[in-house]
Amino acid sequence: MLTGARDVISNDVKSAGVMDLRYRIDAEDRAGEIVHSLAFADAVKIIHQRA
Repeated sequence: MLTGARDVISNDVKSAGVMDLRYRIDAEDRAGEIVHSLAFADAVKIIHQRA
């Protein structure tokens, strides 16, 4: 799940130059209940340059 989120984020950055962290990936059980959720913002660490 972590690798999948990072793949989506990196593809968006490569193709559009955009990192949109508003989304998430949900894992569901066979009944369709969400058993785990990973926010894109939790999949990467942003290091900002300080002035």
